Amino acid sequence: MRLTFGNIPSLETRTSMKQMGFRYKPRGKAWSAKWTVEREKFAKGLAGGIGIVDIKPNWMQKATYAGQMAQKHEQESKERHEQFRKELDSIPFGQPILVGHYSEKSHRAHLKRLDKQMEMATREHNIAELYAEREKRMMFKAKGESAGLIYRRIEKLETEERKWLREIKLLEFAEKHPEKAQKLGIRPDYPSETARKWLIHTQERLAIEREAYKQTGGIPMETMNVKSGDVVTTSFGMAKVLRVNPKTVTVEFLNLQPRWVLKLDKSKIKRG
Repeated sequence: MRLTFGNIPSLETRTSMKQMGFRYKPRGKAWSAKWTVEREKFAKGLAGGIGIVDIKPNWMQKATYAGQMAQKHEQESKERHEQFRKELDSIPFGQPILVGHYSEKSHRAHLKRLDKQMEMATREHNIAELYAEREKRMMFKAKGESAGLIYRRIEKLETEERKWLREIKLLEFAEKHPEKAQKLGIRPDYPSETARKWLIHTQERLAIEREAYKQTGGIPMETMNVKSGDVVTTSFGMAKVLRVNPKTVTVEFLNLQPRWVLKLDKSKIKRG
């Protein structure tokens, strides 16, 4: 969820948004948080209504920016290291501090500068590594997610959809027959309306993921006529198919002793 304002909101509004879990994103100039029923109700109270906005991030632009920042901080780290080496050579290595000598004060200040330079160099190098990792993630997203990844996400959302359908039935039963529900030990933690909103939210996410999955062309398993006894390539190596299940495939890996049998998700089957 994203909340944007024409100007800076009042302190009271900002405090209430933080309490609801919203955090300000300076680059997007918006307050964002993961969707929940409570946050949607809160957002409607602030804005008077909400709408669906299709925001497609420019992952390549984000990857380019992360790469530039990685180079910038790595260069800063190198310059700090170079400055550290220059200052290190100004006093002979191993020279002790001469207590009481006129050089004591400058010697101690010199050591503090060395510590500071090394600390800053290490800090800049760590920041550069973080940006380099971010660049890899953004490049991966720019290339597009694999069909297998989306397929597994759809499976989780379908499981979540079935859960909310069951919850709604139980909650409706408890609302219509409270005495019977009490005898059966059904104690609703929230009203059925809340469960319906979660169901709608899950179904909206499912629709988006199914469209993305459709654009990838699907996983190889859907176009393969795999049956028991076939040899297939998996994410873990060559294997023999023992059984094809509705959502998984039971395989035995070849050339492995002792016998190694696994039940794999269909997205893990690459080709025959």
